[in-house]
Amino acid sequence: MRYIVRIILLIFLLFSANAQASARSPLSQLTIIVSSYDKYSSLWEPFFHLLFENWPSLKASNKNIKIVLVANNKTYDDPRVFTSLSPFARGWSGNVNDALKHVHTKYVLYLQDDYFIRNKVDEKVIAGILKAMNKLDLDYVELYKRIRTNGNTLPLVKGYNYLSYQAEEEIMPRSLQASIWRKDVLSYYTNNKIKIWDFEYLPVNQKHKFAFYNKNYQPINYANIMLQGKIHYRSLCWFLNKCEDKSFDKLLQNLELSKKSKFFFSSLWYKQHYPTLFIGFCKLKGYLKNIQFFAIDKINQFKDGIGV
Repeated sequence: MRYIVRIILLIFLLFSANAQASARSPLSQLTIIVSSYDKYSSLWEPFFHLLFENWPSLKASNKNIKIVLVANNKTYDDPRVFTSLSPFARGWSGNVNDALKHVHTKYVLYLQDDYFIRNKVDEKVIAGILKAMNKLDLDYVELYKRIRTNGNTLPLVKGYNYLSYQAEEEIMPRSLQASIWRKDVLSYYTNNKIKIWDFEYLPVNQKHKFAFYNKNYQPINYANIMLQGKIHYRSLCWFLNKCEDKSFDKLLQNLELSKKSKFFFSSLWYKQHYPTLFIGFCKLKGYLKNIQFFAIDKINQFKDGIGV
């Protein structure tokens, strides 16, 4: 009996230690927001499939990181995903602002529904960026590299050579690519009814400090499956290589195709041979793309030397 009590006590202490370590992690300050709306609900299943596949700790050690999906009336059926509903025509900025009311952390990782993650997410880099944001009081860090703006090198953040400050003359001071925001600052910029295409060009309040991740290696490496509201052909081929064929049919529901993609779908010959020839072609192209992405990733890591 004494041994059983000791084992139970040991298990309890281990769980307690893991919980405390998780609470101390910089990632505990983070909430993930996925911007979308009902028209693109067929993107949700493949998006979240790839998110959890490439960031598996979101369902394990980091299961406490809240994931908020921005939608109108539809919801996504997954206990790990909370859907913020904005049924009224408030536009992109109003919907995101509504979703932020469900965020109770200091920082937000902003993603969009068509950012289909290609490789494993580098949590260490994200944790390092969060530490830097907290220590330096940064309000925004874009997770994509920006080396030069108007011919000038962006100034490095002292002590954090993987970050660069935004230049004063920056034409597009912020981006809706993957980025980490201080929650109250994102709320400030989405408080007015702003179109998504105008948001990136808004002037920056001088009191806010914006920076960019300046390494070639991307901590969240993803493909933009949509281009100007239509399914992009090249991303489509990569996607077919990653997911089951049936997911492709769901993806096409209520979504427009680019001209190049539409060519294949309008062909009677294509419709008859779709299961074998077209899928085979796309999968082959997808395999080649994956090799290319892998090679670029390794080259970029080599160029960057040590990471965060």
